[in-house]
Amino acid sequence: MLLHTTSYLSIEDLQNRMNVSTRTVYAEIKRMNSWLETHQLSGVQRKGQLGYYLNPHEKEIIIQKADTILVGHDYEPCVKERRAILLLTIACSEHCLRIDDFMKMTKVSRNTLLEDMKQLKEALSKQEITLRYQAASGYVISGDERAIRLALKPYIHFIRTMIKNEKTFPSFWLKGPISSKRVHHLLQQSEQELKLEFADEMLDQLSLDLFFYFKRMKLGHAVHISNEEKRTLQETEECLAAIRFMAQIQKEASLIVHDDEIYFLSTLWLSAKKQKLPSIKKPEEHLIRTIARQMIFDFQRYACISFQEPKALEQNLTMHLIPAYYRLIYHIGMINELTDSIKKAQPEVFEITQKVACHLEKAACSKLSDHEIAYLAMHFGSWMRREGISSIVRRSVYIVCGEGIGTSNMLKTQLLELIGYIEVRGLLSKRAYEELAAVDAEFVVSTTPISFKGKPVHLVHPILTAYEKKHYFNTEKAQKRRLTRSM
Repeated sequence: MLLHTTSYLSIEDLQNRMNVSTRTVYAEIKRMNSWLETHQLSGVQRKGQLGYYLNPHEKEIIIQKADTILVGHDYEPCVKERRAILLLTIACSEHCLRIDDFMKMTKVSRNTLLEDMKQLKEALSKQEITLRYQAASGYVISGDERAIRLALKPYIHFIRTMIKNEKTFPSFWLKGPISSKRVHHLLQQSEQELKLEFADEMLDQLSLDLFFYFKRMKLGHAVHISNEEKRTLQETEECLAAIRFMAQIQKEASLIVHDDEIYFLSTLWLSAKKQKLPSIKKPEEHLIRTIARQMIFDFQRYACISFQEPKALEQNLTMHLIPAYYRLIYHIGMINELTDSIKKAQPEVFEITQKVACHLEKAACSKLSDHEIAYLAMHFGSWMRREGISSIVRRSVYIVCGEGIGTSNMLKTQLLELIGYIEVRGLLSKRAYEELAAVDAEFVVSTTPISFKGKPVHLVHPILTAYEKKHYFNTEKAQKRRLTRSM
């Protein structure tokens, strides 16, 4: 990466792009510096807070001196990469594989590999997939083929990251019924036929997914799709295009392609992230657009902000939600390498997005993963920046109620629904409130008359009236909106 960029790369950039720990990044930089020093070249440079870089005048020399300087043949994969190598080797190899074979492949100890196998077994068992050792055939994976393929997807993602970062991996993976490059080309032809455009990253990932799935097919493994799903998928343009795609695969790869494989491919295409959607509207678009509108309305309500271009955001969000809807329906998971960063950098946006995602979850009868929520949060976050809304401010409040904890919690629920992103500092009795020396919250809501302690007090009924909702708390929203836009 340092060879092929003209900008600085921070530790966080390197960590996210390589999908490894900070410790691994430092170890890689140390190893690179050792190699560079051996060849009388400048080491990896660092400029303050901007990040790391290589001497631009030495890059051509470096490229000439080594094919894989960053990750040569002595590269030791991280835990996630190593487990991906193990699982995909087991899932796609024609040979009997035992621990000794994996020790040679990964260059780690027997105990480390046994721990890897244990963790893989536990992860797969949650999806009703079995990984076990048989004396005659070595390690084998068994279960529903569709579940197995979907379980392999995140591990294929780690392998794609390795390939993207020019890391080495078992050479037999380069061999298959058809190359991933050829699959990539055929997918591009299907894009033209469907008059859509997959996101670049998704096209690369889909090509590699199918490359490994075709290896499974060559071993005689086939998916099963229910008749009900087939009837639904038959009506899609993706299914018609998948028929022609699989016919070409069958011809070029000499594979036996069952009809169910066509339907399975259709679900992958419907679930794939798109850069551009076809001009002809799909039947589900009206439903998804309604969901997008509800999510935007609730996001504004919870965050106490107002988007100036809600229609444009609705169009943008709808484009993302359509494949996300299908991923939920067909239980197709995905990895978002920025999930942890989004949670850390924009916790308020992530939390509110998690709340408003209920509309999509209800329609698909399935729960969104944190990776999916992070993608949605990125949409809302980028739209906020576009409109100059730099952050969401959580306002603090005390609730004073003399009618017991049940009534206090009922009032708290109403406030959270009405005002949105607030922090309830405490549920106090009148006596407890009066004992406070000072109020460390921005305002107070009380069901009983209390003394003034320097912060606004709203006297309300336990069940808020329409007048109270309109005249008291719209003021809080307006204040918060002004504060948010001024930051």
